[in-house]
Amino acid sequence: MPEKFIKHTVLFIVFLFFAVLSLQARPMLEEDVYLDAMQTFNEKKYKEAAVKFDDFMKKFPKSSYRPNILLKQAELADDFFEKKELYEKVILEYQNTEYEAEAVYSLGRAYYARNDHASAGKYLLAMLQKHSNTFWIEPSYYYLFLSLSARKKYKEAENIYRDYNLSLIHISEPTRPY
Repeated sequence: MPEKFIKHTVLFIVFLFFAVLSLQARPMLEEDVYLDAMQTFNEKKYKEAAVKFDDFMKKFPKSSYRPNILLKQAELADDFFEKKELYEKVILEYQNTEYEAEAVYSLGRAYYARNDHASAGKYLLAMLQKHSNTFWIEPSYYYLFLSLSARKKYKEAENIYRDYNLSLIHISEPTRPY
């Protein structure tokens, strides 16, 4: 009996060893690589995240995560023209999506940060016209208003402010049945 027990124990240990070894040797799945890169980004390790995003794009160029990665790469780009190119790629390749809306807004913000208020206004106005039902609409109004004000286009800024106020949904208190 002890001999049989030892034999089974040894076989179990050998099996366990190879099972662990095979798990360590398995290539990371696309989602694992994406989540690892995003975790690094969220931990504010931006240089390391940029490398992981680049590696991801090389390994998985047709990934469903591609628009997210392009947006993060643009966000991390120090060079304005690299940033602009990445945002324009998203705008072109993911038309009529939330990705496009984020890229249009972000490109408008990038121009605003460069004090190119005319170009910022162009992209931010496009947000209001094409992507009025997105998360990015309120900050688009804000930066468009600032861009118009910086260009001393006060009447247009006033109109944008009025449009914004009219677009707000005012929810009144529910009426009580008594």
